[in-house]
Amino acid sequence: MNIIYKLLPIAGLLISIQILFNYSFLPPTYSSNLSNNAEQFNGQNAFKILKQLMPNDKPHPTGSAANRNMRDRIIAHLKKSNLEPIIQAKKQCSLFSSRCVAIENIIAIHKGTSNGDALLMVVHYDSKKRAPGAGDDMAAVATLLENINQLAQASPTKNNVIFLFTDGEELGMIGATAFAKHHALMKTVGLVANFEARGSSGPSLLFETGESSGGAIARFIKYSKTPSGSSLFSEIYDRMSNNTDFTIFKDMGINGLNFAFTGSPRHYHTALDNVENLNKNSLQHQGQNQLDVIKAFGDQDLSQYRSTSPQAVDRVFFDVFSVIYLDWSTTTSWVLIGIIVFVFAYLLIVAYKNKQVSVGKVIISIPVALISIVALVASAYLLKWPLAIWSGLSGLDHAAPYASRLSLVLSTIFIAILTARIFSSWFNSKELEFGFWLVVFAMLLFMQINAAGTAYFLLVPIFIFVLTRLFMTFFQSQIAQYISNIILLTVCAYFGVSLAQLMETAVNFDMALVLIIPMFLMLSPLVTMLANSTQTIQKHALMLSIMSLAIILPIASFIDPNSYG
Repeated sequence: MNIIYKLLPIAGLLISIQILFNYSFLPPTYSSNLSNNAEQFNGQNAFKILKQLMPNDKPHPTGSAANRNMRDRIIAHLKKSNLEPIIQAKKQCSLFSSRCVAIENIIAIHKGTSNGDALLMVVHYDSKKRAPGAGDDMAAVATLLENINQLAQASPTKNNVIFLFTDGEELGMIGATAFAKHHALMKTVGLVANFEARGSSGPSLLFETGESSGGAIARFIKYSKTPSGSSLFSEIYDRMSNNTDFTIFKDMGINGLNFAFTGSPRHYHTALDNVENLNKNSLQHQGQNQLDVIKAFGDQDLSQYRSTSPQAVDRVFFDVFSVIYLDWSTTTSWVLIGIIVFVFAYLLIVAYKNKQVSVGKVIISIPVALISIVALVASAYLLKWPLAIWSGLSGLDHAAPYASRLSLVLSTIFIAILTARIFSSWFNSKELEFGFWLVVFAMLLFMQINAAGTAYFLLVPIFIFVLTRLFMTFFQSQIAQYISNIILLTVCAYFGVSLAQLMETAVNFDMALVLIIPMFLMLSPLVTMLANSTQTIQKHALMLSIMSLAIILPIASFIDPNSYG
């Protein structure tokens, strides 16, 4: 019974992680019976529009007859909303290649009551030659047309809202370039919102922002019904070679927000990006984000969101299960780091005075933490052989995503158990704990200095660590320590696993050695808990993790990617 009690936290962690992977990135639920509500987007109407726009579900690349037919259908829908579409026909060269093509942008204006800066809403209506483009980007086109319908029946906004349906995005943002460089309306734009896709499912994420866009982020969060996104996306995206229409405006110094859903990336730019495979929940979320942007900025003085405005600041932001959205300035992050340093030093001094740690052993335990990171990467390298067997076919998505994710978690637990068994006779649990968290703190400083928007996934866990350990200095009962450990383990598991999940949108499982690095956050509390356990408990936990991997890996290895959606 004692063994079961001691292993309960690990079992609970496994269950929680599986639930997290299944539900943490689900978009709002699509309803086929949604009544007209000015505050809620009508996904049912948008899906009808999508099917009208794509009756044959075929590709419509720039310059094709299919693309011209798509143009005409969009224009017809705009006229139904009593708008007067403007066609910007121009031969334009891409800023990213030597390609020059004739494009036809579609522009419509919802007239505001003032002459202030305009809100620019951007989607693109062209597709790749082999992809119908239901997700990329016709879902955004359909949802924007539905929002235009709703806006036509609502009270006028203060600002003009410009709706830009670009052509030639897939050829190098050519339509956006033509509008930004040559159209007179560009001079009136105060804020841009772009809507994209890199797959056919998942939530519509706020994944990129303009420079010093803290004010715009805070405003959107206030009005958003279902916020989802992270400043980590923006930091990573800024360092990648990928571009969207938003890039054109961002490079010109126009502030704004960039949204996309990224689930089922194996459908991206393929024949599988069709209406049948499009997740209706993703369509619902994309449309809701568009509606929330219009409500947030339609009546605002947009000049305050310029990157040169005194109110413009960089902010850290992220959501928790799309229920809670947290954001703070990068200055606040430095204040929190200062608090962490003070409390961490206090905890170390108290532990030293109480003869609970040796400073020398704490320092020596730091290489143990580094060895654990190397072991994590090595285990992921071994995992990639069975789990990447289909990588050539499945593109960015693995054939058995939940099994592969669970194997990463089990591998982390395996390394934690192994570390505890090997080193618990050399160090006590507190010495190992301080050593591990010093490594996490060093990582935090590096991230804060070089990519402040990504540092929160280390900042929050280490802040919870010092708080729980401070609590344990005043409440030393067994139940208090148990609760503190569970809280810390849960927080570390959430941030470690959710970061790995986010990274899945950029890499496939043959790069599991990259995906597993965030799992290091779980090692610290796990090693501490296991170091306090008996050799018998460690042995049982070790056998449990090995058996679980032995069951999962063969199953995951032979699942054909075409057998799941």
